[in-house]
Amino acid sequence: MTERTLISKRVSQIPKSAIHEMTRLSKEVDDVAFLSWAKPTSGTPEHIREGAIAAIRDGLVAGYSENAGLVSLRQAIAKKLKRDNNVEADISQILVTVGAIEGLAAAIMAIIDPGDEVLLFTPTYSTHIRQVVIASGKPVLVPTIEEDGFRPRF
Repeated sequence: MTERTLISKRVSQIPKSAIHEMTRLSKEVDDVAFLSWAKPTSGTPEHIREGAIAAIRDGLVAGYSENAGLVSLRQAIAKKLKRDNNVEADISQILVTVGAIEGLAAAIMAIIDPGDEVLLFTPTYSTHIRQVVIASGKPVLVPTIEEDGFRPRF
């Protein structure tokens, strides 16, 4: 009896990430300046650390929050958008995710149907291509050139 891997064919056929391979290789070399992950070297700012501690102390992390994110956080985001970007947004239009990759994946899964072509301007992150593939869409790479100000040519 052969053991079945519990992963879909569409996911198992996605090539491994070059960033993960670079990470693996970097561990084999001394004194590497590794620049591919968005990982700050300065530590978490004090006001964020204190905010996290206060959230634990105040019981804000004792279970699931609203799917869209804490109301107070979405209100603060709406206020920031108005103040800094002159964008009017109601909290019903704001969705908080743990990161950009999760947010983009959720958006792609919500709007892409199998076979849909999705334009991706290059250079791009390999993650964006994989998200389209996992959603059963077809990534279409559109090159952008630095000399043209990275404007796409159609």
